[in-house]
Amino acid sequence: MARTTTAPTGQIAPLGLRMLPQMRERIEQAARESGRSLNAEILHRLAQTLGEDFAAEQPAAQPVLAEMLAQMRKQTDCLRELVELARAANPE
Repeated sequence: MARTTTAPTGQIAPLGLRMLPQMRERIEQAARESGRSLNAEILHRLAQTLGEDFAAEQPAAQPVLAEMLAQMRKQTDCLRELVELARAANPE
């Protein structure tokens, strides 16, 4: 999977993480579906949980969150195009 982290490596703290295999499988599946790396998916979910306050307090996280937002916007645009194509192919 492509790397989506844009913050300099020196600003990112490595973290070893233990989890149940079933949880890892679910997160990996979610990452594939969203087009994110496993790391980006975990960061995305943590950012959602911690909310906007965390992003405002953590300048180093802002580039990562901005990249995630850009990816979500691209996905939304693609979904809109698919909906338009489906409507055009199946007019009511």
